[in-house]
Amino acid sequence: MKYLAALALLALPTTGFAHDLAVRDAYVPLAAPGATVHAAYMMLTNPSAEPEQIVSVSAQGYAMAHIHKSEVVNDVATMSMVEMIEISPGQTVMLEQGGLHIMLMKPEAALAEGDTVVMTLEFADGTTQLVEAMVMPLMKGMHGDHSGHGS
Repeated sequence: MKYLAALALLALPTTGFAHDLAVRDAYVPLAAPGATVHAAYMMLTNPSAEPEQIVSVSAQGYAMAHIHKSEVVNDVATMSMVEMIEISPGQTVMLEQGGLHIMLMKPEAALAEGDTVVMTLEFADGTTQLVEAMVMPLMKGMHGDHSGHGS
């Protein structure tokens, strides 16, 4: 039943519209028990005429949260912190496995399917936007898992 409710939530915008940034399909894949690193994935769309610049992220219930980018360079998987995500007018940016994503580190408590992780996106002008991400099983074909970041 929780799974059906979670799927229904994905059809709705995840938050309000600060800066006109639309956030959809925000979720945190259910991690293995004891995992100290989680990931958050979502789709960010800028319908405005001005670029949007996300410069940081924080998450309730986590010691740290950062924007990261995974990529393969010369057959070696790498991951690095990203200083900013710029979303041009009309552009959609996917935060997904193997690319941009939000790293959630050192959770205060274990997460269960159906829980919600509240994150705050901070923009270059200092304003913020809340994002609620549902904890749900790995969604094959959507954003993938984050198992490569240890436990």
